[in-house]
Amino acid sequence: MATAVRAALQFVQLGLVARALDPSDYGLMSVVGVVLGFASLFADGGLNAAFVQRLQVTDDERSSLFWSGIAIATTVAIATAACAPLVSWVFRERQLAKLVTVCALVFLCQAPGLQLRAAAEKELRFGALAIVDVGAALAGATLAVVLAYSGAGAFALAFGAVGTALVGTVLAWIAIADGWRPKLHFRWADTKPFRRFGGTSVANAVVNQVNLSIDLVLGARLLTPSALGLFSVPRNFVLQLQSLVNPVITRVGFPLISAVQSDRTQVKALYLESVSLSAAVNAPIYATIAVLANDLVVVGLGESWGEAGALLSVLAVWGAIRAVANPVGSLLMGIGRADVSLRWNVWMLFLVPPVLWLSSRSGASGLAAGMLLLQVLLFGPVWALLVRPFVGISLREYSTASLFPYAIAAASAATGRVISASIELDALRLAIGGALSLLLYGVLSLYANRGAARLLRR
Repeated sequence: MATAVRAALQFVQLGLVARALDPSDYGLMSVVGVVLGFASLFADGGLNAAFVQRLQVTDDERSSLFWSGIAIATTVAIATAACAPLVSWVFRERQLAKLVTVCALVFLCQAPGLQLRAAAEKELRFGALAIVDVGAALAGATLAVVLAYSGAGAFALAFGAVGTALVGTVLAWIAIADGWRPKLHFRWADTKPFRRFGGTSVANAVVNQVNLSIDLVLGARLLTPSALGLFSVPRNFVLQLQSLVNPVITRVGFPLISAVQSDRTQVKALYLESVSLSAAVNAPIYATIAVLANDLVVVGLGESWGEAGALLSVLAVWGAIRAVANPVGSLLMGIGRADVSLRWNVWMLFLVPPVLWLSSRSGASGLAAGMLLLQVLLFGPVWALLVRPFVGISLREYSTASLFPYAIAAASAATGRVISASIELDALRLAIGGALSLLLYGVLSLYANRGAARLLRR
């Protein structure tokens, strides 16, 4: 429920703010997002992931980890702000320096609440986390909309992010601290058991972020700001959906797998459930978006964004396949094999950049097509190298759990589109087509994908 509310808030914010801003504002913020994405990987040094993965943590260790996190986040914020002029020079946009400096405040605002969130996830207290997430998202969205219509331009999005981080931290201390307070205690030796796993997690995240962000970096160099905005908005929309939908499964999967990491049979069962649930939830969303992309863009963003419809359709399929592989991260982190994930992402550095560079020569549409092609080609290797060696899942089991829901969703979305095609009013056509797509998927899943339906009910 919290995920649905957050997704709705982000979509409403996008629809409202996009009408007040120019595509070039989103182009600038997409570059800022790349910078912040990299900086955020260092925001806690991977210590909170290590805190969740480790079964026993003393109170002294936890306090030392907390103060270490504050120090690391402060350093990251200062370093990000110091790099702002360089970012502006590299991308030849003066406004980027101020935008990056403002957004660096996010790290300072969120730092005191990060460990509280990690502790709540470790204890599976997702009800309390829902209050924090929804409250922070509502505050940030409201601030962004108000500033956008006040003429703040791209700074509306920047201050919206800062507001979300600040309110999230305040709510974390109110709703999930559960009376815990850090001691005035710090010993570097206390963090030693966590640093190796945390450092590997950070290195893995850095390399993964390079692979994920290379499309925006290339776009910033080869496309105009407006073209980059038309590409980045649907691209970021798809990723935002994943950041909202997939954690419903993966945020639970990581601490659960960590708790049974020595029992391969239980790990396999939990991972298969994670994959089945992820596919069952994501399939109708991405299939509906892919089929109704043009109507969604026109109704949600306005006529001036019409060119983004075709891009959104391709990127929705890219996001669908990417979502299939997402639970692999929870598996490898849960069994303490962040090193395997790191090696995989290092190899991807030799594949992703050149493929996307070649595809980006054909503009935004070529870039989107290149991203989709990569995801299709990597489906088999992900299973063979990252899944089978650790849980013994066959290709048939993996493919059935991952792809069967998408076949049902594609048929449902296509049917909804055909039935609603004759409706002239864009908003009504979108509403009826989307409702029919989701309804048909639900009905067909009850009969054709009963295993996933039972998991969802449970």
